[in-house]
Amino acid sequence: MYLKRLEIQGFKTFATRTVFEFQPGITAIVGPNGSGKSNLADAVRWVLGEQSMAALRCKQTGELLFAGGGKRPPAGLAEVALTIDNSDRLLPIDFDEVTITRRVTRTGENEYFINRARVRLRDLLATVEPLGGSYTIINQGLVDAALTLRPTERRRLFEDAAEIGGFELRKAEALRRLRESEANLQRVSDLLADLEPRLRTLRRQAGQARQYREWQAELQKLLIRWHYTGWQAAQAQAQQAQHQVQQAEDTLARLRIVQSEATAALHVHRTALRERRAVLSALHHQAAQLHQQAEALQRDLAIENERLAALSRRSEEIERQLTTLADRQHTTAQECERVATQLTQVEQELTALRHQLAQAEHKQQTDEQAWAILTSQIKAAQERALQAARTEATVLSQIDQLSAQQRRLQTEIERLKTALQQASEAMVTAQAALYEAQKNSRCYRAGVSKQPCDSPTYPPGD
Repeated sequence: MYLKRLEIQGFKTFATRTVFEFQPGITAIVGPNGSGKSNLADAVRWVLGEQSMAALRCKQTGELLFAGGGKRPPAGLAEVALTIDNSDRLLPIDFDEVTITRRVTRTGENEYFINRARVRLRDLLATVEPLGGSYTIINQGLVDAALTLRPTERRRLFEDAAEIGGFELRKAEALRRLRESEANLQRVSDLLADLEPRLRTLRRQAGQARQYREWQAELQKLLIRWHYTGWQAAQAQAQQAQHQVQQAEDTLARLRIVQSEATAALHVHRTALRERRAVLSALHHQAAQLHQQAEALQRDLAIENERLAALSRRSEEIERQLTTLADRQHTTAQECERVATQLTQVEQELTALRHQLAQAEHKQQTDEQAWAILTSQIKAAQERALQAARTEATVLSQIDQLSAQQRRLQTEIERLKTALQQASEAMVTAQAALYEAQKNSRCYRAGVSKQPCDSPTYPPGD
């Protein structure tokens, strides 16, 4: 067994990672004072589990870490790895090469590794026990100190050389375990002394516990039987429920078919409703057009009424003029020619009036034809509206409004009929007055008599 390699990083003066390779034989490290030769021995002592800060020539753990200097910052941790050739199996580990590593941080936490496996300090000390203790690493001045030591102090060196230190450790561990065993035996005795008065109660409780376990087992069997019976009943109910579900699915399929048919019928009805609404909208539009036509007819009738009134006023004026002419005929004969001339003018005016009356009659006939067409259209619209009301109940309010509008149109048409009738009567009156004026004019012009003609004659066309 020999030391093969030593790796140091961040330990005391070793800021960077430093590796020392040792070959078989004697290796000497020389250098001036203060170059850090003793730090190598301290590193070896520290990695082998040394816990005394005095042996490591420092007062606290933080002094083991590189303190920094120059441009180098302080180290955050210190680590030393020692590799030993264990081909002779001096160390109790089945490895030809053993690497022991110790690491410490500035918080003072130490970590120990053997072949990169983390271990406890106790395990590390048990492993390096065959390496010896104080005699293995001899620091500067240790020989002189050993010569001046008292016999009791020098005994430690001899015990380390005789490899008694390991046995001391095992002895201390065994004594510690014996103390712990004695303490455990004392606690057991205390527990026995405490439990002995309650032994009868515990026996009774144990019997009750056994009886409880027996009853619990019997209850478990009964529960299993009960659950099995319930499971069978549940299976029967599940089969029945499955049958009911199948029936419900069949019913649902039939209902879905009925629903699809109802949906199709609803679609057809909605289509018919949209068509009927379109027809109703057309009826509304047609009714509006009829209302506009009725207003136009009303305006035309008003114009004709004004024309008839003008004709009536003109006829009255002619009658007044004829009366004046009849009076003047008795006074002078010379005025006959003037009267004849005026009668000629009157005849021309009467011809114009006849032409206007013919136009008015033609207009009246046209209005009557338009009124007949309008009446037929209104009747057809009423029939279509009634048919839409029978086929679609949802448009009753709109049909009522249309009926109200139709009633208003009917009232307006009745009023127009009355106005037409009055205009016709006025026209007949005007024609009679015109006939009387023509008859008187012919009588005076022929010179038959100074009195108006009494023979009854009829106007042309009557």
